[in-house]
Amino acid sequence: MDITVRLSPQDDKMLREIAEAEGVSPEDALLKSVHEAALHRGIVGNVAGTTASAPARPADLLELM
Repeated sequence: MDITVRLSPQDDKMLREIAEAEGVSPEDALLKSVHEAALHRGIVGNVAGTTASAPARPADLLELM
């Protein structure tokens, strides 16, 4: 699914700073945040990459923050 995300200037700046710090594109940084939010909420399903990017143990999740 393709979507268009309209961000405020402040949110756009934060996303770009996160992407730069992670060494990834803004799109990849946004996708990672969606996966992390799903993991945080315990959402499990057939979302491509969600389970593949899941930490092996809860302590690993803290390293993502």
